[in-house]
Amino acid sequence: MAVTAPRLKAPDAVARDFYTWYVGLMAHDKEPTDEPQVYARYVSKSLRASIARQIASPDGMEADYFVKAQDYMDSWIGHVASTPAIVRGNAAQTVVTLGSGAKPWRLSVRLAKEDGGWKIASVSRR
Repeated sequence: MAVTAPRLKAPDAVARDFYTWYVGLMAHDKEPTDEPQVYARYVSKSLRASIARQIASPDGMEADYFVKAQDYMDSWIGHVASTPAIVRGNAAQTVVTLGSGAKPWRLSVRLAKEDGGWKIASVSRR
């Protein structure tokens, strides 16, 4: 009997799962570092290090890195969607939409393969 390797979760699903978790943290006034194993499961090593450096710098961070805003909107809770990812080798790109209605918040999320799965490598506002 042949054994198949576990299937790699699609990058857009990883991004959607991350933002569902992350918005939930924000709604409960928690930080991703409160759940370091989950944070490491979704975010690349280099991005985690970069964010830690920014937070520790004299200027700190002006806005939340992952949502590109200073706070979250209540409409984001339970309303996270992602477009099918465009995959090129070990890199992928998807658009995550937070919220619904007239003013959804869109983010361009780049993911990279790391440690056998897709992890968020960068985020920009769309």
